[in-house]
Amino acid sequence: AQAKIYTTQNGYALDSFIILEQTTKLVSYNGLLSLIEENLTSILIANQALADPIQGRVNRQVKHMPIKTNVKISSEANSGFHQLEIIANDRPGLLAQIAHQFLLFDIELHNAKINTLGNRVEDSFIISAKHGKQLSKESVQKIKAAFELL
Repeated sequence: AQAKIYTTQNGYALDSFIILEQTTKLVSYNGLLSLIEENLTSILIANQALADPIQGRVNRQVKHMPIKTNVKISSEANSGFHQLEIIANDRPGLLAQIAHQFLLFDIELHNAKINTLGNRVEDSFIISAKHGKQLSKESVQKIKAAFELL
């Protein structure tokens, strides 16, 4: 599965998803997409908080062959942005935990590429401090430490 997030300067986001079934076939369910669209639209219009992420069981492969979480934050040349790369075991709610850390640290998300390869997550985010300001070295260290605990 793969997802990309593009954020515009006026605060809109365009999200793109490629979803695979368990059999690794591409999914193309118009009814499912309409249902997702309707539910998201009603939640956004009502300004409701999202439900807590699903707490599922950890996959057997993850238990027996865990991947050590690897977090890398590098400065993007001439942009003032940083690239946050996370490699970790996939598990239910991981992306919600990442989003929660963005909120806690007042991180502004400019672009994201979410990539799941079996039980392995390789996610990449272009981030900054609020209003596109550059993250301080101290903030980068704190953010890295927090993400390594996920």
